[in-house]
Amino acid sequence: MKKAVRATLLGNFMEWFDVGVYSYLGASLTALFFPFGDPWAKLAFYGALLATFVVRPLGGFILGPLGDKIGRRKVLAFTIIMMALGTFLIGCIPSYETWGMAAPIALILLKFVQVFQPVVSTRAQRLLWLSTRLIVDAGSGRPSWT
Repeated sequence: MKKAVRATLLGNFMEWFDVGVYSYLGASLTALFFPFGDPWAKLAFYGALLATFVVRPLGGFILGPLGDKIGRRKVLAFTIIMMALGTFLIGCIPSYETWGMAAPIALILLKFVQVFQPVVSTRAQRLLWLSTRLIVDAGSGRPSWT
């Protein structure tokens, strides 16, 4: 039970940490990746943030049924690895000055990789916690939802 709770907390922390850091570093990231002038730079930055929330449900539609077929633990581990890999690779992208338009495109694509999985990981975490709770409570004679 404690393992499932820890996994859920770790997954949720990782899921929202990247969104928080991206938002907090908005001015720096805009200067590095979107030097298009004042209104367009902010629009591009927030557009990339919005796109990450738009792509989240796609992960649920694609990876959710996969978790039912191959197992939620495998999908949960895959999602955590992909979120971490996306975060790491975003840190490795050179700036607009070095790569030109490839830098913001790479940033947006890696944000997609980074946030494609969280909907699935949240669902898998909750189901993993619930199934652990059902197993624990099954031997106690108590209803599983108490």
